[in-house]
Amino acid sequence: MITKTKTVNVFIAYANVDVDHFKAFSHHLEEMKRHNKIHVSDMHATTSEEGRGKRLDDADMIVALITSNFLTSEQCSDVEAVAMHKHHTKSIPVVPVLLENIDLSGTNFSELSTLPSNGSSVSESDDQNATFNGIVEELKEVIYNL
Repeated sequence: MITKTKTVNVFIAYANVDVDHFKAFSHHLEEMKRHNKIHVSDMHATTSEEGRGKRLDDADMIVALITSNFLTSEQCSDVEAVAMHKHHTKSIPVVPVLLENIDLSGTNFSELSTLPSNGSSVSESDDQNATFNGIVEELKEVIYNL
């Protein structure tokens, strides 16, 4: 396995009402956080736009937890625009994670590969824990190649 000496700043975007999804996903990142492979920035850790903007600016990678709530949130739409700008101008990886079966055509994310990579969503899985573990394994590949 490739080892990293630099801690990767991962910004996770999600709709405020989807905090339980964020917590479930974040739980699966604990090993990487504990070993200082990643530092996770929570989109909703502060209500200040300035604080959120600073964490987004510092991100080495952006993960978007996609639900219908995400697609209808003005805050998430703003983050999506910044994320895609960073993706195009600075080659920052942006990874949409499909928590629900959502059609991303017509969104900025439609050009990106989504996780789970089999095209399904976490909610469609019979074993969501295993699905999250698979997503984290795929994220590790992206992180270790930064």
